[in-house]
Amino acid sequence: IDAVKTLLLECLIDGYANNSKSILDIIALFLLHLPPRKYSTVGSILEKGANRAIEVAFGKNEDFDEHLTSADNIVEGAIDIFLACFMGLCQKMPSSPALKSMTGQILGGTIESSDWLTGNSSHQVRARHKLALAVCESLKTTSSQDLLVSTFPLLCR
Repeated sequence: IDAVKTLLLECLIDGYANNSKSILDIIALFLLHLPPRKYSTVGSILEKGANRAIEVAFGKNEDFDEHLTSADNIVEGAIDIFLACFMGLCQKMPSSPALKSMTGQILGGTIESSDWLTGNSSHQVRARHKLALAVCESLKTTSSQDLLVSTFPLLCR
């Protein structure tokens, strides 16, 4: 687990635009071969990865520059990594409090935002919508009725 954690951190340091495919491959292999006794340990790693990807997608990164031609690639890479981490949590640790928290943060924030009504297509609005779609896609993969029932009010709005 420590080697995977170190490798993920090294990839993240190099940037989401260039390394998102490598990170996705690492996460997929890691989750495929993860013994159930390690789920709780890995849950915190996936939570941190998902939260960091949210920060990067919203441009809360000191290296992020809206004017870079790779800005869209950085956002897309961050959303892909969020999807992998969040989906991993949905599949392996569906009762994780982090899932409910992130779901509420993303879906609730998207619903409460009036920017989509005004046609605002800023970087953050696009990122928020893509993250909301990633949450919905991930919820399709969970077997947890509790998680689905708790998010149902948000999905109905």
